[in-house]
Amino acid sequence: MKYSVLGRTGLNVSRLCLGPMTFGEQNSEKDGHEQLDLALNAGVNFIDTAEIYSVPPGPETYGATERVIGTWFKRRGQRDRIILATKAARVPPGCCRRPRTSAAVFPTSTARTWKRR
Repeated sequence: MKYSVLGRTGLNVSRLCLGPMTFGEQNSEKDGHEQLDLALNAGVNFIDTAEIYSVPPGPETYGATERVIGTWFKRRGQRDRIILATKAARVPPGCCRRPRTSAAVFPTSTARTWKRR
């Protein structure tokens, strides 16, 4: 696997990034865990997700991909080996439940995440 430094962060990320937007809808939690295991074993250390995944978005799948990744971290104990990127999107009215974050909370929770690094 080839790696590159991510901007000015000093983080070395794999040039291949796993985009698990199907976890929780097209793929089961078990399938997602197996795919994460395969990616990690192949040297992928970069995962990109978003709270609106899984695709297509809906009230029953909102945040499903992040939940699958979270249970994988909990079961496998591999959090220290992964660079996890996420996004917060404006959810279309009527699409999904309200996000658990807000403009006021997001900077605080992000700061706590960076302090853990």
